[in-house]
Amino acid sequence: MLDLLGGITLLLVLLPLLLGAAGFVAWQVIQRRLRTCESCGFASMEKEFCPACGSAFAAPAAGAEPNEQFDVSNVTIDVQVVSEDDPSS
Repeated sequence: MLDLLGGITLLLVLLPLLLGAAGFVAWQVIQRRLRTCESCGFASMEKEFCPACGSAFAAPAAGAEPNEQFDVSNVTIDVQVVSEDDPSS
């Protein structure tokens, strides 16, 4: 009788953990397959065309990894501060 109760208790404790781990892995797989349209921002698993706006998904550059597309080391941002009290603006 104690073995049966111990097995049921172990199942009730471990089953939510296993389901959570399986859900996390499934979520990661789905996130890797999602593509975001550069025109409208819609995320889809479509391979060629965006289902929302119909534009073609951009093909990655040859030999470029996704992280290399947004390399900010060579970017300069000029900022101009404008005051509301400044009469010249």
